[in-house]
Amino acid sequence: MSKVLPGWKMTPALHEAIGACTAADHYSAMYGDLCHCLPLQVNLQERHLSHALYFQLCKIKYAAWRYRVDFKRARRHSLADVFQDLVAFYLRAALPKGYEVHLEVPKRMSKEGKMVTIQPDICIKRDGKMHLVIEAKTTIGWARPNFKLSEDAAYKAMQERIDDVAHSFGIPENNVIFVFEEPTNVSAKYFLPKFWNAEKAEPVSRPTRGVLAQIYPLYITTDPYYWNYWKSTKQIPKGRKRTDWFPLSLPDQLILEHAERSVVTPLESILSLIQKVS
Repeated sequence: MSKVLPGWKMTPALHEAIGACTAADHYSAMYGDLCHCLPLQVNLQERHLSHALYFQLCKIKYAAWRYRVDFKRARRHSLADVFQDLVAFYLRAALPKGYEVHLEVPKRMSKEGKMVTIQPDICIKRDGKMHLVIEAKTTIGWARPNFKLSEDAAYKAMQERIDDVAHSFGIPENNVIFVFEEPTNVSAKYFLPKFWNAEKAEPVSRPTRGVLAQIYPLYITTDPYYWNYWKSTKQIPKGRKRTDWFPLSLPDQLILEHAERSVVTPLESILSLIQKVS
């Protein structure tokens, strides 16, 4: 039997206040789902994994959209850690035996005469040894390129991050990659065209040199808030805006239809890369 602290008592008022919000229970369920994933059989030529991750992200962002309107929250939530965890979840579920996926593994290293901690987002071990590191990002505000410079100079901060991670974890530089949720938050003029043809709404041939060759943006528009669909189908009531309106439902079929035409880099390609690199 658990001990009760002296003076502690579950009063009706406290019971009512705790029961008024079940957010903690839902968080517990979410983390439980992420921790207990069953192995998935993946065909690397298909896009089932890519569409599944898109589906999860879209559902979460739709819920956040509804919440912002109902709760009168003007600013969007940061979902960077959720994106990181979901990418890690699908990698764990899809990689074969012998691979381990770890998050936020810290390493100490000397840099410019000081000891600093390097703590990348996702670390993948193969047969017990560090194999590949993924920086999974929803934004790169910390290393936004200066496109007034040459391409190599513009991505200097990202190249330094690759160098630091590779050095501290003892892996080749090519085994450090960036996985972006979308390519749209960097530069529509200079960055987006390296991965996506906006006019044709399709991926382009990947860069093969420099930092850009180690960047893998996954999708275009995972947030249904930004879909043109709502305007094109005239669903937004007259006089309303998406900041004070949301669709009452978001059918699974609609999400998956968007997923089919929104993949920039298949997640299956990342899985293939992880298994191919030495």
